[in-house]
Amino acid sequence: VSSDGRFVTFHRTAQGEHRGLFLSEWKPRASAITAVRGSSLGGTVVTVTGSGFDPSTTVTFDGVPATTHTWVSANELRVVAPPSAGGAVPPRGTRAPKRAQVPAPERTVDVVVHRAFFRSELVQAYTYEAP
Repeated sequence: VSSDGRFVTFHRTAQGEHRGLFLSEWKPRASAITAVRGSSLGGTVVTVTGSGFDPSTTVTFDGVPATTHTWVSANELRVVAPPSAGGAVPPRGTRAPKRAQVPAPERTVDVVVHRAFFRSELVQAYTYEAP
């Protein structure tokens, strides 16, 4: 594996030269997401764009795996955001009952694309908000 995350194989030409052949982009590179806000209950469809994606590529939101992963191409993934790891954000204009668990406030989290041993982070890229 080269320093930039690509798998390299070498072969010898008829003249005895060694040539490198890049077989695959192993390191995923996330560049953007289409939905930057969604319900704290999860369920928002998010398209991740970048490069180096394959069917084994996964996505996490604040460490929680997306509930659905669809590989569209080497440059696009479509995922469904999971519920917020910090709990539900209360609906706007409402108050939680005294004995109820206090819901997490609106919060922004990292979105991380994983492939094999590599990862690419979009820091503070997605905001969970009240449903």
